Amino acid sequence: HKKEYPRPRSTNKRRSKNSRPRQQSSSTRHETLTWRMDPNDSLSDFTLSIIGIEDTDAIQKHLLDKEEKSKKKRSKRREQWMVEGLYLDMSRSEDNDGECNADVSMPGKETQSEGHYLMKEQYHLHRVNLAVGLRSCEYFSRLFRKMDSSSDGSHIREHTIELPKSSLQAIPAMLDYLYDPDPTVQVNATTTTAIPLRYLGKFLGNPLLFDSATRFLQMDLRKET
Repeated sequence: HKKEYPRPRSTNKRRSKNSRPRQQSSSTRHETLTWRMDPNDSLSDFTLSIIGIEDTDAIQKHLLDKEEKSKKKRSKRREQWMVEGLYLDMSRSEDNDGECNADVSMPGKETQSEGHYLMKEQYHLHRVNLAVGLRSCEYFSRLFRKMDSSSDGSHIREHTIELPKSSLQAIPAMLDYLYDPDPTVQVNATTTTAIPLRYLGKFLGNPLLFDSATRFLQMDLRKET
């Protein structure tokens, strides 16, 4: 007489004939894309170099760029408003028309200020996160379009900009905000970084970043600040 032993219990649930093996969701198979990942793993396609300069030098550079921009606009409008030798002066209407404050320079043509460079930081980023979508920056959108429309048709791989050293501490929070997939999230501002974040929002043409930092400042208003 054979002794019967109990069969071992299966830990897997019984599948029907038509059922398929369960696949891992994309969120468990892959990390959420961030700028903090290794550039080889994240397939980074763009390197941004940021040169920190003295705030006073940055202000002087901004004023010179603004004056040069104003001259170009004035010259262009003079050509448009020349009617049978009659010049209509449009200079009074030449004000900020909503464009980002930064001038887009092509790679290899960046103008270097005469001030002292304090530091240079590099970030390995992704063009789509900088220039496409709700939180895109007008600066990078214009930069990439300008390069992509060039005769050789090559994509821009790296770019250098100068920023006042006081704004460098806010770069990581700005990039976290640009990469965050949650459309309702606010920028992770602090009392120290809120004003630099507003500056970056204005400089790079990102109104959502500017508004988010402004909301933090309004909530953070205290006697000490």
